[in-house]
Amino acid sequence: MRLAAWNVQTLLDRGDRHEHRTAIIARELVRYSIDIAALSETRISGSTQFEEVGAGYTFFCIGYPEGKMRQGGVGFAIRSTLLKSVQEMPCGIYPWLMKMQVNLEGGHTATLLSCYAPTLAAPQEEKEQFYEHLNRATDAVAFKDKVFVLGDFNARVGRDHRLWNKVIGRHGIGNENANGSMLLDFCVKQGLVITNTAFQQAIKLKASWMHPRSKHWHLTDYVLVRQRDLRDIRITRVMRFTTAWSDHRMVRTTVLLSAKPVKRKHRAVSCKKLDVGRLKCDETCLALQKDLASALSSVDAVQWPQFKAAVFDTAANVIGFRKTRHKDWFDEQDLEARSLLDDMHEKHLLWMNDKNSSAKKSVYVQACNAAQRRLRQMKEAELLQFAADRHDMKSFYDGLKAVYGPRDTRSIPVRLKDGKTLITDRMGILSRWAEHFHGVLNQTSTFDPTVLSELPVWDANRDLMQPPDSSEVLRAINQMSSGKAPGPDGLPPELFKSGGPDIVSKLTLLYQSIWSSGTVPQEFKDALIVRIFKRKGDRSVCDDHCGISLLSICQASLCLSKSRDVCMTLVENRAVHLFFASD
Repeated sequence: MRLAAWNVQTLLDRGDRHEHRTAIIARELVRYSIDIAALSETRISGSTQFEEVGAGYTFFCIGYPEGKMRQGGVGFAIRSTLLKSVQEMPCGIYPWLMKMQVNLEGGHTATLLSCYAPTLAAPQEEKEQFYEHLNRATDAVAFKDKVFVLGDFNARVGRDHRLWNKVIGRHGIGNENANGSMLLDFCVKQGLVITNTAFQQAIKLKASWMHPRSKHWHLTDYVLVRQRDLRDIRITRVMRFTTAWSDHRMVRTTVLLSAKPVKRKHRAVSCKKLDVGRLKCDETCLALQKDLASALSSVDAVQWPQFKAAVFDTAANVIGFRKTRHKDWFDEQDLEARSLLDDMHEKHLLWMNDKNSSAKKSVYVQACNAAQRRLRQMKEAELLQFAADRHDMKSFYDGLKAVYGPRDTRSIPVRLKDGKTLITDRMGILSRWAEHFHGVLNQTSTFDPTVLSELPVWDANRDLMQPPDSSEVLRAINQMSSGKAPGPDGLPPELFKSGGPDIVSKLTLLYQSIWSSGTVPQEFKDALIVRIFKRKGDRSVCDDHCGISLLSICQASLCLSKSRDVCMTLVENRAVHLFFASD
């Protein structure tokens, strides 16, 4: 397994820079076969998680809350295929510290800590606070487990291996400074060794950062392990040609350990989505109507489970399921983008081997500029500009989100109601969301019944008491908007619009049965609540998310079948009146 520590300086995209930074970093990790990378100085606010599908890495980051300075910040970039081996998903302990656990072969567990220590000019209180959190996180690791502390410590530990026996190896570089003394004290207390100093190699393979003024190279990025586990480290060295935009070089360590998948007790079944886009073809619609007429002829429409299963299975056979496709422009132009980056890396390698050659430097700069221009053209010509010319706002904003915005996932850690304790396990996260929405949807309120006497009395509309007929059901189906997410039954509105007269007649019988019996199928009462981040605040705080309830499409058409002004549906054998705004 290969681990890395890399100060990327920032993961934020600049307005004048059109390439996706996380995509570039992910491809660099692929280039050096990194399994897990500890990233420092990410500058991302709050707690977030997103995935680079093309390169196959998932990013976990933490920083200061929204509205505060975007300094520091740490994270992990994990090969997506290794997520099944992660015992405890990365969680932020502090804006400068993140922790995760991985299951290893042989029954071992490895705890990884991603760190970004304060700089030499930072206040002493800030440095002491950082090492206090780091000591506390290291003390919490079981003695039998393995520990890997990776990151940019902004410290120089020197090469006095006699004074710092078993902490510094015989192959350190440079001189010790104040930050280095604090790091060495931490290593002595926790029984850790600095693996960067344990292997004999050239200075250029050990120094990770160049001073901007003196142009001297120093070792500031480290990989620390327990002294007894040094035998598991094959080598720790610097990758010299990680160009990107950071002035730090990546530190890679090769560990003689293998990750082991975690045995999951429960696995969520993914809900396949019907490919309703094929219904735009008239031949497909006719085939669907013909098969639905045959399938529904032997189905009792009053029995909702049978009706739902017949409609879904027929639609699956005719139109099939939608295939997921990543729309990131960087991945669709993978071959050309890879050739541009490989050419840039080759020119950089030639220049690094001959630093005094101004001609090679000029060729490298020209290759960088050409790569940036071509990537910008690829993105604008094939995604955003094309969507804007067609006035396709949905594709336009999807393109912006794919290029500039990281994608959210559903398993982000959340905080308890007190706002302090962070929950990372799956069942705890689900319980917290259930508690949050239960409080939001069950607010206590007071009502003064005397205001009812002030309301005007309207004549009763007897027509609303009659069961819906087929014309009303057909009108309600045509009024529904296309492109809406289906409810728990997985039946989208396009299916009912293109289903023909047979599905309308069966729905009419179902609604009339509900109207007369006063009982509603349980799936009409259930709703899927989807949380959406408001793009402000902290992602780990439930109040900074809004919930959207996905209901069954058939329930929506039942509500719309009687009137645009007043409709009545029966829920739990009681009449509930829903009022809609009229034109």
